[in-house]
Amino acid sequence: MRRRSPMLIFIAILALVQGVLGVFRAFEWFNIGADQFGQGVLILPLVGAVAFARGGLVIVLAMLYALFAVGMLLQKSWALWLGLSVAAISILLVLNVLMLGESVSRTRGLLVDCADRHRRLSPVAVRTRGGQASQFVEWGSDSF
Repeated sequence: MRRRSPMLIFIAILALVQGVLGVFRAFEWFNIGADQFGQGVLILPLVGAVAFARGGLVIVLAMLYALFAVGMLLQKSWALWLGLSVAAISILLVLNVLMLGESVSRTRGLLVDCADRHRRLSPVAVRTRGGQASQFVEWGSDSF
């Protein structure tokens, strides 16, 4: 077995950290989706389904990054191609976000969770009008 270079170990650790942070971000999207499912008749459950889909994409990418890290540490031949593939997917998702009009400064954290930051749903306020409470959802309102 060949000796592992320090750079290889560093890259594997970064990929593992990226995978773990991606899992946490996916759980956040699942939580957002679960909150939206219980509200409204049509629109908010649909928004919840979109949030679940984004969470699913983020968790798949996170698991692929973790698998890449393990493959790099074990010096498997498939790890290089897996890492290149996942990095290419991440770059394409970041470019998609930029083409949709998001500023470059708001895409700074997209390497960890590039699939879900371009438009984030969040309950902003509960406003009352005429004694009735209603919840408004604002697109892209969260600061990162």
